[in-house]
Amino acid sequence: MCLQESAAGYKKEEGLLLLASDSTGIETDRYDYEVRPVKKNKKFELIRVKHYLRWHVIAVLDHLVIMNVRTTNKNTHDSPVLRTILIRLEKYGTNLAGSIFNADSGYDGENNYKSIFMIIMFPNIRQKINDRNEDKKRKYRKKASEIFNISLYHYRGLIEGIFGAEETAHHQLYCRFRLKNNQKRFGLIMGIGWNMGVLNRLQCAKRIEIKMTPYVTSN
Repeated sequence: MCLQESAAGYKKEEGLLLLASDSTGIETDRYDYEVRPVKKNKKFELIRVKHYLRWHVIAVLDHLVIMNVRTTNKNTHDSPVLRTILIRLEKYGTNLAGSIFNADSGYDGENNYKSIFMIIMFPNIRQKINDRNEDKKRKYRKKASEIFNISLYHYRGLIEGIFGAEETAHHQLYCRFRLKNNQKRFGLIMGIGWNMGVLNRLQCAKRIEIKMTPYVTSN
């Protein structure tokens, strides 16, 4: 609905949506015990530390519309989570064919490139300098390197606008839910709430005849 409302406000060539994915920390009210070095005692000790989660987001950068989210343990890497989110989007029938997916080098992996190409999107991912594409097992990575667009890649940082607006004064989202199912719901509710705000701004601007220029084309 957000995408439909945003498309009504300006002319955009079909299939040229810019997407990006990233994650941020979620602080909870739970504590764990971890073995960490203690400088004062010059040895490793079992200490009490606050438990954190991670909120993974994939969003369309035009007007920052969240497409899907996932809440995981703090140690979960962004790369495999991306693939599960893409599977969900495909399962829900979301058609992003022709769109461009931006991501930093943390998502540089053959399986990620394959997943993006398989749903007819174009990966625009910064690749690690020391890795090579001569290996036959990296055909999707090599294909992605040939179409990498540095100008479009610079827009990737726009997704930080979502995290910056949602984080607290302590620089983290805060979740008091203890059960895993409730933690998942928390992430989903945050995504829905964000999109409701986006939709409200678009509809209000349309009602008072203010032209909403997407973030990507306004720079």
